[in-house]
Amino acid sequence: QVIRALAQRFTGLVRSGDTVAHWGADEFVFVLTDIRDRATVSTVIQNLIEGLHAPIEIDGQTLVCTCSIGCSIYPEDGESADTLLRHADAAMFQAKERRGNHFQFYERALNQQVHQRLALNMALRDGLAADEFFLHFQPQYDVHRGGIIGVETLVRWSRPGIGMVSPADFIPVAEQTGLIIPLGAWILRRACQQYMAWPESLRGFKLAVNISFQQLEESFVAMVRSCLQETGMPAERLELEVTEGVLMKDSAYLEATLAEIKALGISLSLDDFGTGFSSLSYLQRYPFDQLKIDQSFVAKLPEDGSSGALCEAIIRMADALGLNVIAEGVETQEQLNYLKAQGCNQVQGFLLSRPLAADDLLVLLNKPKGSQSSVDSAVFE
Repeated sequence: QVIRALAQRFTGLVRSGDTVAHWGADEFVFVLTDIRDRATVSTVIQNLIEGLHAPIEIDGQTLVCTCSIGCSIYPEDGESADTLLRHADAAMFQAKERRGNHFQFYERALNQQVHQRLALNMALRDGLAADEFFLHFQPQYDVHRGGIIGVETLVRWSRPGIGMVSPADFIPVAEQTGLIIPLGAWILRRACQQYMAWPESLRGFKLAVNISFQQLEESFVAMVRSCLQETGMPAERLELEVTEGVLMKDSAYLEATLAEIKALGISLSLDDFGTGFSSLSYLQRYPFDQLKIDQSFVAKLPEDGSSGALCEAIIRMADALGLNVIAEGVETQEQLNYLKAQGCNQVQGFLLSRPLAADDLLVLLNKPKGSQSSVDSAVFE
């Protein structure tokens, strides 16, 4: 019904002589004729965006839609219909990354980016099948005693013949293509297996694993439960980290999912707090145990007054709500000292330790608690 309503609306928004076609699923194609310049195209597109945004009444419900539009122009962007469509699709791919009501003209650089992402997507699939991924673990420290109280799991990818691929490059592609679901399941299972492989006498810390927005589907809790059973991982030692963007998911579904996770005995951490859609209502509605202060705030400490004020406010608020706080991205002794003075309980960052391979972390765990930092410059007391 929505598609039909939009089709009727679109035909009334374009000019006489233009063509509107339903291309399939939720995609439409517009063929605009007699184009004098790009300004003419921009005007038509703005009319489409504004017309689309007007509410639609269906079965007593009011719906508001957004769109992403890619545009190619004959002849500079292609001389055949297939080429023009392919280039408009590449431009739309770029517009979609800006999330909601944006349009993009085709540029050759954009086409190259799309092809690179498609190639990376195929390499991701092959890499998962060939077991090219591995894990590193970044220690998290108690500010007052200095011992390791947890590790954050970080995925790494080494492509044969190419070398290391940055997570900043492959994680967004995995999220856009849905590959984050099998990759995320692999990360969780492998992390739990590695935790149980460390000597039992040294396993007095929590294992934190990041969870993406796309992973929180219907089968997620069942997958986590199966992972715990198969690996023998104690639920009380596992912590799942979600970013604020996850909280934009349907609240009723998310609330039920997080409640199921908590019922298993798993801790929940809200990552990158303060950088996205922060709301105090989230902290009341969802059963979080911990907030993570984003490294973008920590990086400016102690010189930047506003960053300091934000960190202090987060720490005070979390304390009042009974939540633990961990600051990430600590790189200097001055940052560590400032956070400790403000009452932050836990920290992680390059000052204390870079992410480590499992064997290197084991060496660190075997050190006495007072010397478990991988660098000598970090002083807790």
